[in-house]
Amino acid sequence: MASTTLTIELTQELSDALADASSEMVVELLELGLRERRIDRALRRFAEGHISFGAAAEMAQLSHSDFSRHAYAFGLQPLTSRQMMAEEVGENI
Repeated sequence: MASTTLTIELTQELSDALADASSEMVVELLELGLRERRIDRALRRFAEGHISFGAAAEMAQLSHSDFSRHAYAFGLQPLTSRQMMAEEVGENI
């Protein structure tokens, strides 16, 4: 994967917290934060009724079953059908 250098301005508190962090750790933190932000945004758009469950899972870059777990943790109960549940477990009904 190609890489690039990014220069950003941080608060002193963040700078101090990252002072001893390796570049690999900072990249991991950024990746984790971006993933969580993507999931949170998809959950909020789904909760507000702006997008379907499937579109939200796609936006979050998660499978339906993984996104469903996040939805439940977020306090949502996504609508499911027998067909969708069967597809998730790989069965024909």
